[in-house]
Amino acid sequence: MVDFIDYDNSNTTVILLHTVLEGGLSTDGDLEIIGSVYGPLSCSRYCRISGTVEGDVSANDLYLCPKGELTGNVAACFDVISAGILKGNVNCRSIEVVGIIKGDLQAEDAVIIRAQGEVQGDIRCRKLTVEPGSIRTLFRSTSTPWLVMEP
Repeated sequence: MVDFIDYDNSNTTVILLHTVLEGGLSTDGDLEIIGSVYGPLSCSRYCRISGTVEGDVSANDLYLCPKGELTGNVAACFDVISAGILKGNVNCRSIEVVGIIKGDLQAEDAVIIRAQGEVQGDIRCRKLTVEPGSIRTLFRSTSTPWLVMEP
């Protein structure tokens, strides 16, 4: 997964700190949200969120930074790294959870939950990796599990 944005590329869109965008946003290039966006996002390449987004997100790759907050569903063609707070469902190829996800995860391939990661929802994937320390977040105290694995 790409972990940087090419600021020299004319197809890069940046929403700066203290900037508020109300309504949808669609771009063919990279997208970085440092400010706030209220509405759906569509990005054909790499999307990095360190600000606040309230709306569904569609991107090739998504990185939710540690201070980032996303309320909405995520559809990513490839990889998602979630280090912030994500409230919504995620559908992607693979995901690495370092922050908090309150919603269901569906990955075509792998889900990796790091020690500081927390998932509050169903997980459907082919390969699951759970670091010690995060297992407490995978099962409810009731008989209904949060973890669902499919072959």
